[in-house]
Amino acid sequence: MRRLCGASRSWEAKSRCGVITLVFAVFYAWACCPVQAAGVSAEKVTGAAKVTSKSESKPTPEVKQSGPQAKKKKAASSVGKKKQAAKSKRKKASPRGPRGSKDINQPVKRLWDFQSPKIKKIPSFWEPISGKWQLAKEPEHPGNRVLRQTAVKRNFQYLLSREKYANFEFSARMRVDSFERKTRNWQLGLIFRRANPDYYYKFRITAANLALLRCSPGSLEVLPHSQGSTRVASATGRQGKENERMLMILPNAVKPDEWVKLSVACYGERIIVKLNQREIRMVFDSAVGSGRLGIYSYKTQAFFDDFRLYYLPVPRLDQGLRLNRKTFSPVKEREVLVYFLNPRAGNAEVRVLGPDRKLFNILTKGWHGPEVSSVAWDGRGLLGEPARAGRYTIEVEAGGNTAQVFIRVKQPSGSPRKPRRN
Repeated sequence: MRRLCGASRSWEAKSRCGVITLVFAVFYAWACCPVQAAGVSAEKVTGAAKVTSKSESKPTPEVKQSGPQAKKKKAASSVGKKKQAAKSKRKKASPRGPRGSKDINQPVKRLWDFQSPKIKKIPSFWEPISGKWQLAKEPEHPGNRVLRQTAVKRNFQYLLSREKYANFEFSARMRVDSFERKTRNWQLGLIFRRANPDYYYKFRITAANLALLRCSPGSLEVLPHSQGSTRVASATGRQGKENERMLMILPNAVKPDEWVKLSVACYGERIIVKLNQREIRMVFDSAVGSGRLGIYSYKTQAFFDDFRLYYLPVPRLDQGLRLNRKTFSPVKEREVLVYFLNPRAGNAEVRVLGPDRKLFNILTKGWHGPEVSSVAWDGRGLLGEPARAGRYTIEVEAGGNTAQVFIRVKQPSGSPRKPRRN
């Protein structure tokens, strides 16, 4: 009886445990697999879960396309990338001027030596106006590629830049053909600030002298030390037209068949000319403020090489007047550049008014050509006194129009300041 009672008790306990485990199993299945109520089996759900986990862990490889469609897609993607890169560069760049210029205070450097075999023709920066210009090897030195002008006529052969510049430094090496040296009637040189065929400067060398000239209609003047030279051929090719003024003339001491380097630097009214990297003369002239630049030859075949150009971009003149900076500190900045536009050739005046609206200085007054001009102000008055801190007015009167712009002069460091009023 005891054995039977113990067996029955153990069976009852086991049955209770089985019922409890069955209840827990059903509850677990209902909680974890609710999709079974919609008629989906647990095996299918678990299989789908396994497939999704595998697909997430191992991405499917991309199928490579081939043929003309794939090439078109690649070309379109490369073009899109280039456009995005160009847009990002434009956003990062500072405001540009009318000729694609960037910061008006940041100088730009351009060099041309024509030695690269990839250069097959004249760079697009330059435009041949007249003459026969081509890239060739120097006869005496075949390894040196130069720019050659082969036309020999009684007019000037020009190669000019396509853009106009106001403040720059330009240099080039040049020499004439050995046969043409015997004629003693040739000219080589630089032409700069060429606003139009009637207004320009040129720095030229001949067999007799070295001269700096300014061309403006009806303004032939010769300095006393020019040794009796009273007439110069005009740059338009017609002899005897009295439209050039000699600003500087010196005897020529260059040996025959020798390379000569001519340089010119323009900053405001200052014009500095150099021969073989040695400064010859500095003159002040503001008749022609800006224009194209380049090289020219006259009655000779010539060779040119090693062009170097450093320039400040010309700013946009919406109101006919602009400064290169809004504030000026005489200690940090050396000068302030004033850009102004003269709509037509005539008289122009640029003056500085002090904080009390009285005349403080006159920067330029006289005849100016029909282009953008620039003049520099060093922060001093008519008597050379330094400007005090305050708000100054720069006023331009040109072509019957008047424009004003304000500039604030900062207090120089170390100078005594005015005491504050209580």
